[in-house]
Amino acid sequence: MSIPIVSISGRAEKGASRPFFCEGDDNHFYFVKRDNVSAEQLVTEYVISRLAEECGLPVAPVRLLEIPEELVRYAIVDHVEEFRPGIAFGSQRVQFADEVRASHLRQIDDEVKLRCLCFDWWTRNSDRRLDLLGGDPLPRARRKVLQQSAEAEHPCRRTCE
Repeated sequence: MSIPIVSISGRAEKGASRPFFCEGDDNHFYFVKRDNVSAEQLVTEYVISRLAEECGLPVAPVRLLEIPEELVRYAIVDHVEEFRPGIAFGSQRVQFADEVRASHLRQIDDEVKLRCLCFDWWTRNSDRRLDLLGGDPLPRARRKVLQQSAEAEHPCRRTCE
């Protein structure tokens, strides 16, 4: 069942697709994507996000949202042609979770780091990066996991089960 969108506040400044920032009928705010990315990208993002949720990873909840025609008709946003009526992908906004910084890494439990690393390796996610540090926030851990992947007991397999 989809959640109707009741208002649109604008577009995100960050992110390649610059998702729309909208409020749902459930009183939550969402980063909404529809025609600003390809259908293949939407399906991939939805499936991967749901897999991460089911694996118990700390990710923003995702929902299917309904963009009403009346809202589109009166929307005043950049590239309004990308905000069309119909079903859209929505990633719930979680306060203070917009981006991970190097200073946050010490506060994240090692088990959670390993589970995220294994999930990213499994799904071939290349965009969890700390660009100010020059890339991957866990380079040694990634190398270790990749080295161990050839072994019979793979740590990602054990962690994600």
